[in-house]
Amino acid sequence: MTYSWTYETGVYINGVDVTDSVLSYSLSGNQTSAVVSGSIVCSKRALDALVTATTGMSVVVVRSYDVTEDEVTTTTELTIFRGYVTAPTTEGRRTTIQVQDRLRLLLNAEVNKIYGLPEQPVDIGEIAYDIIKSVGLSTNYRTGTAAILPTGIKTSGMVFAHTNAFEALKQLASSVDYQFYYDPRDDYVYFEPKGNRVTDTQSYVKGDFTGRPDIVYTPHLDGRPDPLRITETATAAFGP
Repeated sequence: MTYSWTYETGVYINGVDVTDSVLSYSLSGNQTSAVVSGSIVCSKRALDALVTATTGMSVVVVRSYDVTEDEVTTTTELTIFRGYVTAPTTEGRRTTIQVQDRLRLLLNAEVNKIYGLPEQPVDIGEIAYDIIKSVGLSTNYRTGTAAILPTGIKTSGMVFAHTNAFEALKQLASSVDYQFYYDPRDDYVYFEPKGNRVTDTQSYVKGDFTGRPDIVYTPHLDGRPDPLRITETATAAFGP
């Protein structure tokens, strides 16, 4: 069975489509208890004609897949990154934009709070929920998407004084052997037991592949390979 797919990548800065200015990009894989970061390299001239990238602007990277199986093609769009510009720099004809995902909001916030009282202890999961929500990130407690469930471990007076919010969440996760991460596909932060996540990278294809995919780059008008428009074909080995 031949299972093939093509995809195009779109890059948006502050809501503006800057895809045509992008020369290359790289993103670290999804990690547990870490901020995903990366860089986007653009033609300075082309980017300047579209937007002036400054620190704090939103960045979204999407992939639109056309997947063909048994001569039937379906289209799926996946958001593979949501975050912010952290450090745009220009050298010659290129502008390099450093980015971090939305967990960056935790890096820029402090926690100053006492959680729990002797007569009213608070579950660690509820504290994690409060910290995540306090910086404007999406999550839920008990029910809903990315619901943080009670850990069963409570505190009667946990004190955070001028504590970085990201470090506070790491401390909570470590205390109950949990992990946390941001998923750009649904724009939620997950705080869950280690091992719940099947993979640290997003998987777009089913089956096991034999051999290396054949990759064809669609060229720009001037003949340069376009790293954002790629065709991949592979033979997939499926079960009976």
